[in-house]
This record gives sequence, C-alpha cells and structure tokens, in this order.
Amino acid sequence: RARRRRGHAARSTGVAAHTTRPPAKMHLRYCEKCEQYTLQKACAKCHTATRSAHPARFSPDDKYSRERVTIKRRFNVHPTQRPPPKL
Repeated sequence: RARRRRGHAARSTGVAAHTTRPPAKMHLRYCEKCEQYTLQKACAKCHTATRSAHPARFSPDDKYSRERVTIKRRFNVHPTQRPPPKL
C-alpha cells in the first residue's frame, strides 16, 4: 500500500501549499505646497517635507470614532480638513 502524504496535491501542481507575500509598502507621497505626487520624502521642486498620499487604515473596531463624529458635528469640520497648525 502506498501512503499518501499531506499536501501532496499542492506539490504535484508545482504551486506551494501556502505562498505569502510581504505587505506592500506605501511609497507614494504628496507635496501640499506644490500639489504634486512624488516618491521622495522631500519635494524636489520646493524642498518641503511631503506626507503620505495614502489614507489611514480602516478598522471596524475603531475606539475613537464617536469622538471624531462629535468634533465634526460641533465644529462643522473634520480634523483632516483643518488647515495645518502654524509653527
């Protein structure tokens, strides 16, 4: 009698049983002064710092969503829509 090994079907097709890919890195950045996208941490045109062009991760277990909604209703603006603080 031939013994069957676990994962035999995956090996016979030439595909690994489980292939994992590293998470994609978010390199795209945005210059708010020039309104241009770049891959650099500083804008090549105006030499100011750039910010990530990607939104924050969403979590259904958001602990602070109630506070954000309250602030938006109270001040009629979402915190991400406020002008940057003057230093």
